[in-house]
Amino acid sequence: MDTAIERALRCGARGNLWGVLGLQRGASAEAARGALRAVRVATHPDRNRGSAATEAAATEAAKWVARAAEVLTDPERRGAYVDAGHSLAAYDEAMAAEVEAETRKRQRAEDEKEERKAKKQRREAAVEEDKARREAARQGMSGETTQAAREAARSETVREARAEAQAEAGKAQANRRSKAA
Repeated sequence: MDTAIERALRCGARGNLWGVLGLQRGASAEAARGALRAVRVATHPDRNRGSAATEAAATEAAKWVARAAEVLTDPERRGAYVDAGHSLAAYDEAMAAEVEAETRKRQRAEDEKEERKAKKQRREAAVEEDKARREAARQGMSGETTQAAREAARSETVREARAEAQAEAGKAQANRRSKAA
């Protein structure tokens, strides 16, 4: 019969976290917690002092025990490990894919937020251009200034304001002609 250290090293190398704790696959969370305490004590490097090889083996075994505890005592991680076929490599791949998907989702949300911000800034700029054009039309500015204001307001969101400014510019021109005549 092998020691807890030997079992933890052997099972850990295979990716069998149940074996690291000395349990059968699918053992309950309570059984995992109970076995965890005993295995932690048995594989702790301070309890296994002696030769450098023994301490190194105990340290490595303790790492596998910590990994088993991390996965098997958390219900979500435990479920992912079971879904991965009790394979640590498949579990790690699934977790990496999940992290990557979450990162992409977060990046999409940030991109959408930036797009909304840019769209809002464009709308505000269009409104400001429209205000400037209307003010220019009210003050009866020259044709070149009015033309420049019309060109600045070509966006669809201010199409209605542009038509109004053109009408006001035409009225101002007609007024100047009638005064000149």
